[in-house]
Amino acid sequence: DALRKRMEVHVALDYYTAAEMEAITDRLAADNNIRLTSQGRNLIARIADGIPRRAKHHIRNLRRHFSATNDRQIELPEIRQFMEAFQIDERGLGMPERKYLAFLESEQTASLESMTLLLGSDSAYVRNEIESRLQRMRFIRIGNSGRELTNEGREWLAKSAGNEKERIQNDDRESGKTAD
Repeated sequence: DALRKRMEVHVALDYYTAAEMEAITDRLAADNNIRLTSQGRNLIARIADGIPRRAKHHIRNLRRHFSATNDRQIELPEIRQFMEAFQIDERGLGMPERKYLAFLESEQTASLESMTLLLGSDSAYVRNEIESRLQRMRFIRIGNSGRELTNEGREWLAKSAGNEKERIQNDDRESGKTAD
């Protein structure tokens, strides 16, 4: 923030296109000695949602998750396994976004302060990393009364909850337990 305050000209950059993100993801993977299939690269590029920094975080976490990857390509099923382990959905949303949306669903509205306390993050992170993305997806609306969940946000939460319930039932079946 200190650097930003000293800047006289503020430039709003647009998000990168899918093709640009795929090229950026290729470069990041190469820089981190990771070989991805084209489908895997496309998925990482898509969940990064037009922001290279997110792709970089996913690539680094992927590298840690699959530490012995120097001699082979990481394929799409492995990237999906990584996403499940890190609780990232097909749209690139993770636990902080789910927690944010679930809180709004239960409370109807919330202030930025409430959200920062809930997530244990500072206001700049919540605004720039979480809210900007949720607004672009039209999952939240920020107005005079605070943050509110939109119909699209409610629909995503319901679908997400259904997917989670299905995953737990599948895990229970695989481990020999019965679901209630």
